[in-house]
Amino acid sequence: MRPDDLRHLVEQVKTLIERAVAPVERRVKLLVSRAVVKLVDDSLKYQQLQLQLLADEVQDGVEHFQPYGLTWVPPKGAEALFLSVGGARNGGVAILAGNRELRPKSLAEGEIALYTRDGLRLYAKADKSLELTADALRIGSSDASKGAARKGDSVKVTIPANTFVISVTGGSGAPAVGVPNPAPIDVTGTVTSGSGKVSVSD
Repeated sequence: MRPDDLRHLVEQVKTLIERAVAPVERRVKLLVSRAVVKLVDDSLKYQQLQLQLLADEVQDGVEHFQPYGLTWVPPKGAEALFLSVGGARNGGVAILAGNRELRPKSLAEGEIALYTRDGLRLYAKADKSLELTADALRIGSSDASKGAARKGDSVKVTIPANTFVISVTGGSGAPAVGVPNPAPIDVTGTVTSGSGKVSVSD
């Protein structure tokens, strides 16, 4: 076989191999992609996203896998990782949808933060303290309405009628008889001591 014929044969074999491998290569390259969240449907058992992948590729109904015990609705424009399960582009799932512009930064090693787009922050700090920033705090249930008092706060206590002895009658051998308050009594004052573990801002 002449050298030119050998080179031609090698090129043909190379071309055949490249053609055979090309579909597999494309699927491998597209196994993991960056995506941008366009829409969110949080009404289903698994949250579904509409994702913008390549410039002309939009995937609808992509399941957003989230860990047990934690769920969130990513804002539009959030970024996610798109995984092509089994290499199939039309059967992908999304994970870890987040927004780099909103993420709290400069945490210490080991610290954790929960945050929302609207400014709520909960920090689990390295000194074992919890730091919460919120407009309101309800403990117990969503309709909790009882307020918490702090040192220095004004306080009013109401003593119900007939529950507090306001005077004692008797004397001259008569037995002492307590006279209860005939009407509620309001007592006002100031909280003089607060918790040494819980701090509340003004």
